[in-house]
This record gives sequence, structure tokens and C-alpha cells, in this order.
Amino acid sequence: MRQTQTHYEIIVVDDGSNDGTKEILKTYTDERLHTFYLPQNSGPAHARNFAVSKSKGELLAFIDSDCTASDIWLEELTSPFADDASILMTTGKVSDPPNSNYWEAVNKEPYFNQMSSGFVQRAIGCNMAIRRSFLDEHPFDEKIPIAAGEDTDLCFFCVKNGHKIFYNHKAQVVHYPRNTFKNSLSQYFYYGFYTSYVRLKHHENPFDGIKLPLAIMAFIILSLIFRNILIIKISIILITIYLCAIFYMYIRIPGKTLAQTLIYYPGFLLRSMSYSIGVICFLLKRSLQKT
Repeated sequence: MRQTQTHYEIIVVDDGSNDGTKEILKTYTDERLHTFYLPQNSGPAHARNFAVSKSKGELLAFIDSDCTASDIWLEELTSPFADDASILMTTGKVSDPPNSNYWEAVNKEPYFNQMSSGFVQRAIGCNMAIRRSFLDEHPFDEKIPIAAGEDTDLCFFCVKNGHKIFYNHKAQVVHYPRNTFKNSLSQYFYYGFYTSYVRLKHHENPFDGIKLPLAIMAFIILSLIFRNILIIKISIILITIYLCAIFYMYIRIPGKTLAQTLIYYPGFLLRSMSYSIGVICFLLKRSLQKT
């Protein structure tokens, strides 16, 4: 309601919450605000599609319940559409608040490293705008029940059909990351699981980024079966390479001192392992279904 852009409507879909959201929403009387309450939690894809069906605008901007928008967010997020008809999606900067505990620090994401605006291959679901015509043709995939890949799915449709996604550095939201051990590992397990679903859906390689974990798992299984010294040594070498590769990935994320890197690396490693396990579980499930 503090946005510099004033000509817009606000659609809030309460997806079966039980945290007092309904009571808080009733305290707002702004005529631009339209609230809808779903009887049970159905996931972000369904909630967003429902919101689209209730909206009137030709440009649809999305923000999540764990985010706060800057005052110029909507104005900056929607302005690129007027300059280029081939732009179907826009996205913006996603910042993290100061850390309040260990897992919030582990889950800080660089999202977009560039400091200037330009065309990108991906939009972030908690900070994006989309032309209605595109969403009418490609709604959010409701087979993805949580926030884990439904935005990537739309980006594949957009880019593979020769359309553009524009990143505007001035369109900023603050995102509050997962802050517990359980929530962090659960989130990245489902990222791995449903990202694999999306990649297969678009005929992309689902093994991308997890060939090494798959090789490690295979050699560990062989080690347990045959107890061969050579296989055990290969497993140890592969595990060492994996640990070094994850550490290299983590030191490339900007904004950390060496001390912070060493402290938070174990959490990032667990998070990465959870993602890989999610991918492997999806592929195993798909193989069993085919069998």
C-alpha cells in the first residue's frame, strides 16, 4: 500500500493458514485490496492460479508471504514491459535481512550477482511480474505442491519459446529465509525433487549437477556389497572431491569472510546433500513407476 505506483489492485489469497492472517487482513479497508480464503492449503501454484482468475490487470506481479517490498518495487518491476513487447516476464533483486541464527546465514542466496539490470534466464517466484497472456497459456503447474520449481517451469516455457525475461536491479524485495535445520533440509530436498520434475518436463537433463553424488552412492553400494579395497578407495576419493566441490561452490557466494565461510560450510554441505537426495528420490520414484 506504500507503493509509488498507485494504479493497481491487490489480490491476497490466504491458502488455508492458521496463524491469524485472516484477522489481520480484516483490519485493512483499502478499496484496492481483495482477499480470498481457501478452505485448505493447496500450495502456491494453485493459490497463484486462483489469484490470477480473480484479477483484472494485464500485468500480474507476484510476491510471497515471507517477503517485504520496497516502495518502488511495483513501479520498477512493471516498467520494462512498456519498452519491449517481447518481454514476457520481469524479476528483481531479492535481498536477505540480517541473520538471526545459524540457518538463516546458511540459507542466504546470491540470487542475482549482477549489479545492473539486463536480460536473464530465470525469474524468482517471490519477485516477478508476468503478462496475463502468457499465464493464460502457461498457468502455474499445480502438480508442484510447494514453492519448489513452479517459477522455473514458467521460465523454461518463456526462454525456450524465444521470449525474454528482464531483471531490474531496482525492483527489490527482502526475503526471509528458512531458519531451522528441519525446514532448511526439507526445502532443499523438495527443490531437488521438483526441479528434476520440471527439467524432465522440458526435456532437460535431470542429472545435471548430481553426477558426482550418484557416482558416490553407486560406489558406496558396491563397497558394501563386495567390500573390495579398490572400490572403497575410489569411494573415499569421490567423497573428498565432492566435499571440495561443495566448498568451492560456497566460497564463490559473495558477502562472507573466511571465518564465516568455515563456520557455515557444514550447513551448506548438508543443504546441498539434501538437494541431491531429492533429485535421486525423484528419479528412483519415476523409475519404479515406469517399472
